[in-house]
Order: sequence, then C-alpha cells, then structure tokens
Amino acid sequence: MPTFHRVIIATILTLTFGMAVAADDNIINNPPQKLGMSSPKDLQRSLPPITPITVAVNLGMIKIQSYEGYYLQARPYNGELHDSRMRATQETWFLIQVEAAKNIYALYNWENGKFLSKTSNGCATASSTALGPTEKWILESGRPFGMGHSVIIRSAFDSTILNTNPARQNDSICHGEIVARDNWSKDGNAAGKLKIPSDYDWGGWWIISKAGIPEKGEKTWNSVGGAVLGISNNINPADIQTVFMALESGKN
Repeated sequence: MPTFHRVIIATILTLTFGMAVAADDNIINNPPQKLGMSSPKDLQRSLPPITPITVAVNLGMIKIQSYEGYYLQARPYNGELHDSRMRATQETWFLIQVEAAKNIYALYNWENGKFLSKTSNGCATASSTALGPTEKWILESGRPFGMGHSVIIRSAFDSTILNTNPARQNDSICHGEIVARDNWSKDGNAAGKLKIPSDYDWGGWWIISKAGIPEKGEKTWNSVGGAVLGISNNINPADIQTVFMALESGKN
C-alpha cells in the first residue's frame, strides 16, 4: 500500500477514536440532566401508570324484583324493560362482576342474550351485545337508608338510577315502567340530584336474589353463547349473599 494511503487511514482512525473517547468523557463527566436529557428516574416518572387488567366474571343467575315484588323483565325483541308478575326466561339475569373493588357489575338477560344498557333518552334496555361503559352498573347497599334487604342499581356511565314506576304505569318515552333518568344521592343538592328517600315504596329499591334455571321458555345460556365476550358459563344461582356482605361492609 502506498505511504500516502497509509497516512490517510491512520489519520481517520485517530480522529474516530478520539471522537469516541471525547463522547464517553462527556457522558461520564456530565449527568444526563446537564446534557438536556432525561434521567432513567425521570423517564420512569413520565411513563403513564399501568392500568390493571380487569376480567369480567359470571357469578351466576339472579332475579331482580321491585319494591312491589314484580320481576325485572326484558322483552326479547327490543330489550324493553317492564315489570312482570312471574319469573321465566325474560326475568332471569346473569350477574357479571366487572370491577369488584368498585362494586361495578353488568346484567345479562337469559332470554335475549343482551346486556342491560343505559341509553341516551333516560331509559335502559337489555339491548347491547358489547360490554362497554354504558353496560356497567354500580350496586349500592340500601342499609344506610334502613333498607338493608335492597340495593340501588346506578349507572356507572352517568350516575342515573334504575327506577320503576308503579306497575302498569308505562313511561311515555321508555314505553315500559322502568326508567334511568334521575341522579339520586344521599343528601341531594342544588346540582339536580334528588334525595334518596328511606321509604320502602321508592322505585329505586331493588331486591336481588339468587335464581335457578327458568322453568319456562326455550332459551338457555348455551344457546346465546357459552362464553359471551370471553365470560364463561355459570348456570348456577349466584352467591348474592357474598355480594351483599361486601356492599354493606364497605370492603369493595
């Protein structure tokens, strides 16, 4: 190799090595913050928190009754909610635990295979095949109001409460007796919230109890999907007593 070429190559290697050493010295002598960079701790703090993955669990079958003793019924063709004197497939529900720590559940109808959903017109219908924000409901104990055997079913989406009119008094918008229009609270306030009464005949009290397989009707949990949205079958009465104990103790 000619001497001239060897000199050029040696010069390039020297410059390259010198730049690498200088870069290393700069990083060693100057912390990342001084160089305008984020430190590992800063990067860790800037990352969004990890949201725990919640898995919905089918707790089993329940029946839901109003203060008058009527069963919550979902019509099979449109999910419209009504009061019913008897319990069959349209009045049987699956209690789906969504977020136990927040007492959030979903209600899935045996007959039509749909989730109870809060709609935009102040109503609720069992009409959704997806489990989204409008299909989540918060169960609240009635014990602080002297109604320990009852619960309030509140929409986790907009805080309105599932409420029933007296039997056979259909709402002009929802068409059935059941509405989800008002936001009730313990004390009520000027922001439009109504005060929850301690009267036993308030339409927001519901009695939830375990239920067996409906005696009438042909629909079954398997016929509407053995594992709807990945939620496994549970054709057993729900252990509702455990749910009530958690609500009343404030554990969840």
